Amino acid sequence: MSTDNLDVKDSAGRMNRIIIAVLCGAAVAGITWFVSNALVKPELEPHTTQVVSQQINGYGFVVWATGIAFAVALGVALVIQNAIAKKKWREGLVAKARVV
Repeated sequence: MSTDNLDVKDSAGRMNRIIIAVLCGAAVAGITWFVSNALVKPELEPHTTQVVSQQINGYGFVVWATGIAFAVALGVALVIQNAIAKKKWREGLVAKARVV
């Protein structure tokens, strides 16, 4: 068995793709937090002591919107980066033609 395994060599590339995806997700989540917080203005809502089941206040909306935006951006960034890496990996498997 050869130690020239592409899977072992590509471990640094996978970590880089994950880090880039997390940074993209964090950037989108930050933008979403600023936009949703500016739209809802939860600090101007009256404070209630009793919360009814299934009721969401302004802060809850901001948190949920930010979390969902982070998860979607992370997933999309990973899918795009993995597709590009897979395309490069497949191109590396094809033998190159030499002109003699």
